[in-house]
Amino acid sequence: MEVKLAAIRIKVTPVVWLISAIMAGLAILLTLRRMLSKKALSIATTQLGIRETGNNTGKDVEKYLKSVGLPGGHPWCMAFVVWCFEQSAAILKTKSPLLRTGGVLDQWNRVPAKYKKSAPSVGSIFIMSTGGGKGHTGIITKVFPDGTFTAIEGNSNSNGSREGVQVVTNTRSTSDKTIVGYITL
Repeated sequence: MEVKLAAIRIKVTPVVWLISAIMAGLAILLTLRRMLSKKALSIATTQLGIRETGNNTGKDVEKYLKSVGLPGGHPWCMAFVVWCFEQSAAILKTKSPLLRTGGVLDQWNRVPAKYKKSAPSVGSIFIMSTGGGKGHTGIITKVFPDGTFTAIEGNSNSNGSREGVQVVTNTRSTSDKTIVGYITL
């Protein structure tokens, strides 16, 4: 097949068509992933201020935990993040690449390597290891030049605890040695 653009003739072979189709598909996939993270962040923002009504319980907390197959009473920061991405995926009619797990370190250890990054970006998920197999997480809302970032976190408080009582925004430092990395979809 020949395509004539102004005075230029280009011979388009099946290989060129295939490469073009693959590149277009990759561009669509990358755009969809960015949209997924952006929408998840938007959904997380609507949850700010949601509080537990008991120890890791309450209507909304149990909704987050249910998204990863857990009943009330479990730490819920990872469940909150998964729930935000699942809601985003449903709206965008796609599938979230996050695993349905309530374990922060389980998510980190099992997510495909292509999503693991060493630097934060807006919409990425920070992963902390706080010792004893426990961790904490949230969705990054802003990254600052001084090496800090803000994130929306479930099961936290204004002190940045991993066992807080609500959905809050906290500021954290990229130099925090408990941060093992970032999941960027």
